[in-house]
Amino acid sequence: MSEIILNHEGMSATVLPIRGALISNFSVDGKNILKLTEEFTPTGSGWPAGGIPFLFPVAGRSFSKGIAGRYNAFGKEWPMPIHGFSYGLPWTVKNRSSHQVHLELLSSETTLSLFPWHFKIDYEITLENKSLNLKTKITHLGCSEAPGTPMPVSPGFHPYFDTTSESHFKPQDLEITFPATSVLRVSAQGGVDKQTEFPLLDRYKLDHPYFANGIFPVPSPATFKFKGAKKELKVTSAQAKYLVFWSKNSDSFQCIEPWLGVPDALGFAEIGLNSKPQHPFSAHLISENESLEFSMSLELT
Repeated sequence: MSEIILNHEGMSATVLPIRGALISNFSVDGKNILKLTEEFTPTGSGWPAGGIPFLFPVAGRSFSKGIAGRYNAFGKEWPMPIHGFSYGLPWTVKNRSSHQVHLELLSSETTLSLFPWHFKIDYEITLENKSLNLKTKITHLGCSEAPGTPMPVSPGFHPYFDTTSESHFKPQDLEITFPATSVLRVSAQGGVDKQTEFPLLDRYKLDHPYFANGIFPVPSPATFKFKGAKKELKVTSAQAKYLVFWSKNSDSFQCIEPWLGVPDALGFAEIGLNSKPQHPFSAHLISENESLEFSMSLELT
């Protein structure tokens, strides 16, 4: 199935199961909130560069000895694309209605060559109560390298919000509210600096210097608001611990991404040594036959 279109009370959403379960469109009153950039292609398995990709098993880059795209586990190096691989795989549609779709992604020979854990991801995308609600449930089904080894994950969402002059959120009108009091900086080699203080204001404009690849620890639930001239978008993630800002051109789009962990979360994890205290920036460890939920909702008022 190439695309699924959901509708509910003036809202619509387009989901592309074969394109990594990407949400390519979320429209309210006929106007799309999301952006597909010029780099987007409807087929293929590369980074989609638009919409809302789901990031698994990690958000951000992984590093081994300062080289991006690698991580270490069980005494050897493994490849890991930026933001993981779930956005590059076809998902299975389990069931759907006019306003909801349930998708599933299972581990395979392809994923095991990158990440030696068996898993199942259930993904529910729902239009309800004036909101687009995204809910994932990640279940650890075993480890191919060492049975019983917890599965390290650091998922996230990567929404591209449209900030063109035709959108709800024109860049000159756009203000952002979020409850951060500090910011993290990440080096090109994956090193995370100490937290530095961040001025807590009522609202911020997009040209704030800290927003250039800023990673902000936030309280749970992680919440931020986009305020345009006439509309306000509230985004909430019950489990996210960080908000990540990124944009090539804020006159076209702005990404504000709820993440569970920091970049290189696999590198901070003591994989296979779950009895040891984990680094504060470690990926979350899921025990075998246990699950982790990660969600996000978008509400436009």
